[in-house]
Parts: sequence; C-alpha cells; structure tokens
Amino acid sequence: MSTILQTTDSENQVYALEITCPLGLENVLEKELHSEGLTNTRFGEGQVKLTTDLEGMYKACLWSRVATRVMLPIANFKIDSADDLYDAVKAIPWSDHMSATNTIAIDCHGTNHHIRNTQFGAVRAKDAIADYFVALSGERPSVEKNQPDVRIALRIKREVVTVSIDLSGESMHRRGYRQQGSMAPLKENLAAGLLLRAGWGKDCGLTQLIDPMCGSGTFLVEAAMMSLDIAPGLGRHYWGFKGWKQHDHRMWQQLMDFAKNRKRNAEELGLRFQGTDRDQRAIAASRESIKRAGMVGIIDVSMTPFQEHEFDINQEKPGLVICNPPYGERIGDEMALIALYRQLGEWVVSNVRGWQFMMLTSNDHLARQIPVRPEKSTRVINGGIECRAYIFPLLQGSIKEDVVAQSVMTPGAQMFANRLQKNAKKMKKWVEKNKIQCYRVYDADMPEYAVAIDVYNDWPTFKSIKRQKVLIQKKPSSVCLK
Repeated sequence: MSTILQTTDSENQVYALEITCPLGLENVLEKELHSEGLTNTRFGEGQVKLTTDLEGMYKACLWSRVATRVMLPIANFKIDSADDLYDAVKAIPWSDHMSATNTIAIDCHGTNHHIRNTQFGAVRAKDAIADYFVALSGERPSVEKNQPDVRIALRIKREVVTVSIDLSGESMHRRGYRQQGSMAPLKENLAAGLLLRAGWGKDCGLTQLIDPMCGSGTFLVEAAMMSLDIAPGLGRHYWGFKGWKQHDHRMWQQLMDFAKNRKRNAEELGLRFQGTDRDQRAIAASRESIKRAGMVGIIDVSMTPFQEHEFDINQEKPGLVICNPPYGERIGDEMALIALYRQLGEWVVSNVRGWQFMMLTSNDHLARQIPVRPEKSTRVINGGIECRAYIFPLLQGSIKEDVVAQSVMTPGAQMFANRLQKNAKKMKKWVEKNKIQCYRVYDADMPEYAVAIDVYNDWPTFKSIKRQKVLIQKKPSSVCLK
C-alpha cells in the first residue's frame, strides 16, 4: 500500500518536512527553528520534523545554521520486491512536483533483501519516473548528477521506502565562503551547532571569541555570521527547490531581500573575533574564508602559537574560547599532544577566567589534561570520528586549582616537551610510510633529561641512560610529560 504524503489540492498548502542535522545537535536545531517562529516541531535521531507552510519552508532553508538538508517526503510504502519499488515510485503524481524537461538526480540510502545495493535502487526509481513522464507526455527527464533541477532521495529501511524531494539540493553546510577541498574537516553546520551549544549567538551577551587553534577559521566565521545576523543561506546560489514545481520565486526573493536588510554593524556591537594557528596553510585557508565571507576587518587571525600570541582581551566583558585541537591517532602523537592540551588548559585558566571554554576532541584522556571540571559534554561525529564537545566554565569551583599549581612546567621541562613533540611530528610520515612498529622517538637529546623513549606496538617504554632500567608503561593513555 502506497501512501502519498503531499498533495496540491489545498490553497494554503502545509508541508511535513524532515530537517536533518549532525547527530547530537537535534535539540539545538529545534531551538533554532523556534527562534524563527517555526514551532510545530518534534525531533528524532539526527533530524527534526517540522510542519509548516511554504514561507516556513523557505525560512528553514535560509536561516538554519545547524541543518544538513531540508527534505520533503512525498510518498511512503512497503515493498516485497524490486518490481514493487518500481510500481510504487511510478504511481507517485510526479507532475505535481516537476516537469519532463527537468533534470533529476536520485540518491538511494539503505538496502534490504530485495534492493541489495543503493545503485540498483536508484536505477529502478529513475526508470519508474522516466516511464511515468513518457506515458504522460512522451518526454522523459534526463539525469544530471551535479546540481540537478530536482534531487530525489529514497530511504530504504527494512521493507519500508520513503521518497522525498531534497529541497536543499546539496548539504547546507556549504555556505559558499569556504573553498571546496579545504583542509579542515570541521563542517560549517557542526561548528555553528557547537557555538550555539556553548552559548554563542545573536544578543547572547558575549562579545569576544577566541579560537587558539583556528585551522581554516570555521568557528570564527560562523560566530561572526551569528552575531551580525547574516543568514547562512545568503551565499548559496544553488537550491533544490528552485526546479521544484511548487517553488514561489517572488516569495523567496522577498525573504532574501529581508534577510539582507537584517545584517548588523560589527563596530557598533563592539565584537572581537581572534584566532591563531601555527600552520601556514591553515592561516592561508582561514584568511581566504574570511575574505570570501566579507569578514575582513572583523575577524583577526595570526600565524602564531597561542602560547606566544598577545590577544586583545577585555577582562571586564565575558567571552568564549572554542577550538578543535588535534586528537592524536598514534601513541607518539598522544605523548606529544599531552603537553599541548596542558598548555591550552593553563592558558585559558591564566588568561580568560570568568569566560566559557568549549573544546572538541575524540580523546578523553587528552580532555582530562584541562584543569577544569567540565559542565557537560555533547557526543558528535566530526569527519567520521566520534568526538565529544566539552564545555568548561572557567569559574571558581570548577577550576582545579591544585592541578593548576602542580602543572606549571619549568623552562627545562617545557623544552623537553617541545623536543618530544617536534621529534614525533618529524617521524610521523616515515613511521606511517614504512609501517614501522618499533622506533625511538627520543634518545637523550637533552643532557638534563637523559632518557630514551621507544615505542613498541603503540606502547611507550622509558629507559634511563644512567641506570639502564626499562620501565614499560602498560596504559598508553596515562603517559605524562612533566
């Protein structure tokens, strides 16, 4: 039995949308929709369902910073064979949504006993749509994988198939300011969702934001767009609804014009956005993103280690520090990163007490190097890696003062940590290329630290040069550099 979910009989059409988002940010998306007056919602895993009219649909596309896609389900049915899929898709009144002259693309997600691979499912659906229009007018739509007029999605879950129109057309994290193939894996909508989770937003009371490891500057640009009330969809030229038959060009243009007039002045708001990174490519990418987003003069980035940079901080006003530091894939990386995370923790405690600090990482042990009790954490997926975004309130009672007092490194210890980090970074490509399992990362390079540090199958060992005694660290996650 096939159920048609959307019809065009009503003059004031109401649409039941499925708005997808990064896992863990469903309630952030729902709150964001409510702020735009879109309150008829309920959320599930990785999505929020919204019932609204055409104007509300456009607002969700134009203003949602957290959404990944805006989907319009048009049919739902059960299948017992591949022929059932063909028949049910062909029975959908496609002429309500598109014309035979439109180009289409079909994305199929999921399989079952009858549809054993997604490509087969997409081909069967394409054949059904083509045959529908041939029977209707003798013409058939052509396939265009890159920016088609209408993008169609099939979701197969066990015996149930849902067919949707992808109104966004492509992932909404693509704002248009970041060049394709950028080095940063952090997507714009994930960055925006984490900023909102950390308390940043328009009229949030925070006027200072620092990213000490800014990469391509995604946190900085997204935060500035929020504060200046710039719609994230303004920079996008391609939308899936533009080829959809029920698209109202005049209404969309009016909403676009209104959004352009909502932009606020950065100088009047007294905002400060600052970022640093020690990687030249990262800073070049961030400056390009800042330029393309129209944020030159609003966001300041510098190719400097955060430990050495003199940030312009107003101690009388609260702010937010947010960053996505490296996680460390091998034990050699983790040994070097422990020092970095400790330096980061010491820096925020020493420089921005009273602020909020959010950090995204996949490594719980590294997160524990921050000498602050986290208020809460949010599980998210970043670049296919399961991570947690920790919120650390830099307030008395949350800061572990005893740990801070003990963790201050002597100049010599800091030099040792820097040397170990440098050695690990230098050897990383060689180790990975040659599939080396046992190697020495430090060999008494500094006389005052006369030890040898070897890595055996991801287990570090420490050998005192004087005593010739080997200590095997059985728990790599507890390696410390002090």
